[in-house]
Amino acid sequence: MTAKAKLHPAALAAGACLLSGIGLARFGYVPMFPAMVEAGWVGGAGGGLLGAYNFAGYLLGALLGRRLGQRLGVPGALDLCMGLLVLSFLACGWQGGLAWLAVWRGLAGFGGGVLMAVSGPAAQAVVPPAQRGLAGGVLTSG
Repeated sequence: MTAKAKLHPAALAAGACLLSGIGLARFGYVPMFPAMVEAGWVGGAGGGLLGAYNFAGYLLGALLGRRLGQRLGVPGALDLCMGLLVLSFLACGWQGGLAWLAVWRGLAGFGGGVLMAVSGPAAQAVVPPAQRGLAGGVLTSG
């Protein structure tokens, strides 16, 4: 008989980072878009522009995430970007115009990209080799 596999805490933390970084920072505003249009905050073209800024920020964050992790350390980079996500969500709750929303959606994308690029490899580095398959599944489901 084999022992029941135990989930490593780093895998769960990285899965939560990916849920925050991809699920919320990248795609969290999509369900709110109809309400934003109805409230007059953005039009259809503005919504597309916000999506483009978010994607550009995400791409930049994914490309620079490893370098940021090296410069600040992995915990520092993850803390900074999780804080940036929270700040971005709060800032997007205020109607400051399209430029205001574009900046904050771009920063949310950047934070999400860094979380994506840094959290998975960091978790896999500390998870014992025998548990890396399970950890990878948890990461992917995040």
